[in-house]
Amino acid sequence: MVSSVSFNHHHLYLGLPGIGCRAGSYLTYGTFSTISWILLVISSMFAHLSHSEGMIQDPENPEKDSQSTLPGLSSTTAIRRGQRYASVAIATRRVGKVLASFNAIWVLASCLFQFSNFYNQCFCNSSKFSLWDRAYVVIKFDGADAAAYKQAWIGGVGLAGGSAFIFTSFVALFVNPTLPG
Repeated sequence: MVSSVSFNHHHLYLGLPGIGCRAGSYLTYGTFSTISWILLVISSMFAHLSHSEGMIQDPENPEKDSQSTLPGLSSTTAIRRGQRYASVAIATRRVGKVLASFNAIWVLASCLFQFSNFYNQCFCNSSKFSLWDRAYVVIKFDGADAAAYKQAWIGGVGLAGGSAFIFTSFVALFVNPTLPG
């Protein structure tokens, strides 16, 4: 790795490998899926708060206010606060789902680009977006490069398989647990 910092053409270069079209699309997907996940978790927290603040009234007697869950807080104040929490929950859930929908479309488009060899053009392979004038394209791989890629591929498949096994084992243990005698 290059340890010097260069300020050519008003951008910072730390000697890190460039980000091309393929890696950029993966980073875009990862970033937006994480933001969508965070929005949906925030939505569930606000939904929980809206129910705990007394937003749900007694269906038998809708005129009667329910008792506040917090000491010193009137029931109408708790209901108003619960309604505000519910509004935030609905808004964050909608934004999170719209973002997740666009992200799903992006994944499909990225797969189409991958399998149509769109990413295998000089502009994308050269990491032009991140390296600017220092962008390059590797024309020929030697034996050492092929061996390193094969090891990385085997490691990636092993990690993916291991995480899939751990996840399915976790689900199998906790979805239908065996009940005692």
